[in-house]
Amino acid sequence: MKTLIKVLVAIALVAMLIPGFTGCTENQSKPPEADDSALLAENTSLKTQLAELQADLTTTRANYDTVLAESTSSKTQLAELQADLTTARANYDTVLAESTSSKTQLAELQADLTTAQANYDTVLAESTSSKTHLAELQSALTTAQAIYDALKVEYDASPAQDEGGITIAIVTSLSITVNPSGGGSVIQHPAPMSGGTYSIGAKVILTAVPSPDTNCASWSFISWTGEIASYFPSPTSPVVTVNMDGNRSGTANFEMTWFCPYCDARPTFDNIEELNAHIRSEHPDEPEFIEVVWK
Repeated sequence: MKTLIKVLVAIALVAMLIPGFTGCTENQSKPPEADDSALLAENTSLKTQLAELQADLTTTRANYDTVLAESTSSKTQLAELQADLTTARANYDTVLAESTSSKTQLAELQADLTTAQANYDTVLAESTSSKTHLAELQSALTTAQAIYDALKVEYDASPAQDEGGITIAIVTSLSITVNPSGGGSVIQHPAPMSGGTYSIGAKVILTAVPSPDTNCASWSFISWTGEIASYFPSPTSPVVTVNMDGNRSGTANFEMTWFCPYCDARPTFDNIEELNAHIRSEHPDEPEFIEVVWK
């Protein structure tokens, strides 16, 4: 701006000085030659300065246009930044609102969790109490069953008289075997009367119990076979009920599975030969096993 002012001032000075060099009035006399030379030199100098000022003015105008363009671009960028700021502010407000809502939901969930925990503790306490009551009832039932069995034995052992004075005793037998003999045992409940018999119509619960595991083998129940198997919904269930409406017989079958006690994963084998082959391959420093005959 200062340069522009200088240029304008110089142009005004030149405009005032140039007429003195380009013409005279009729009354003026011609100046001396020396004066003409000085004025000519001064006029030339002023023209040179004028040209420089003109160049400065052009440069200043170009700079002004550049600055104006940059200012316009800056305004555009400023408007874009303002729009971005407005959007960011709106997003912030949205996130803030969602965060507040989330905190409310979190508080509600925390309250629900506290209530659920209290309900769980209450149910757990009631369940513990129920288990205690159940154990007491089970004990009372066992005692009552024992008394019933004793009375039933006495009743079945006493003669029954019909109208003609003939003694009638209707009993049934239950014969259960185990295969193999050392694979397990069968518990009968209630226990049979003397002589291994049951009153006709009695219901007997049979429970197949595998023999305890050894250090390299374990027993498991497989199935019931024989005459009684046809009366069971599932002959592979270890606990079944027999209706003693006649003589009954059957077999509880067990199976031995061999396993390697030296492996953490306890791989299983079909027979002791496979187990010992595995030990020789994977655990050569450990002793092998011999098969035990169960009786």
